[in-house]
Amino acid sequence: MLSTVALTEARNHFALNKFAGAVDTYHKPGADFDREGSWEQRWGIYTILQSSAFGKEGELRIAREPAGNDIELAIHCRRRGVSGFSQYIDAEVVCATDRLATVRQWTAHYKLAESPDADPYLNTGMTKEGRTDPDGVVKVETGPDTQSYRAEGPVALKWGFLEAVARLTQEDLPVTDFTIVDEFDEVRPGQRLEFHEAVRVETGAGPERLTAFQQIGPGIIPTVYYVNEAGLTLFAVTGQEVYLLEQANGAAAEFETTVHLDKPVPLNQT
Repeated sequence: MLSTVALTEARNHFALNKFAGAVDTYHKPGADFDREGSWEQRWGIYTILQSSAFGKEGELRIAREPAGNDIELAIHCRRRGVSGFSQYIDAEVVCATDRLATVRQWTAHYKLAESPDADPYLNTGMTKEGRTDPDGVVKVETGPDTQSYRAEGPVALKWGFLEAVARLTQEDLPVTDFTIVDEFDEVRPGQRLEFHEAVRVETGAGPERLTAFQQIGPGIIPTVYYVNEAGLTLFAVTGQEVYLLEQANGAAAEFETTVHLDKPVPLNQT
């Protein structure tokens, strides 16, 4: 039980110590949250530069809407590029309501541009449409070209895990031998999602009980998702990159980061 887990400080935790300064000052969003209902969340994407120091490289927004036996996800990602440009990915996704939010179909639009509303720079604009066929084949169409991949077990989207883990319990796991689609076009079979740990960590708002789920497998960087009792994924750690929940249903989180002087200042566009 999480209530019996000893309280720890982020600086003493093997993963959270990478961004202890943010955890120590973190106040989660105060909005009502129904993990099974409609919601919208935004995570900041930070690169770990040194102990408790970050460079904010982008943000990820996901809006969830129930649709009968399915879930519709609207996903928007922006990553900082060079010379004033950013990479944008905007996607519409249909998933099932099972443990992995297995994906049925998606449409993803890509571009390199100076702003969300600007035209793509040169020939950087493209659209990828994907689906999972009943015979276990993943098909990704880019214009007239179609790539087919043989899946292993269920098929899920990596960013879709930020929805799925909100509904998971330790008893649901492990899930083994499934396929992940990373950023809508990289198909990686042989994946595993497992219970990682239960932790009580001191935050700026007091102790927070978190359940951690870990995804591991060929061709991906292991990722650990830290989910609180309400179903909010407050943190996700993947290599030297951290996703920090910044907003849920219009309510903002509060935390402090130290930005390295050699890195760009934090993003301020939504």
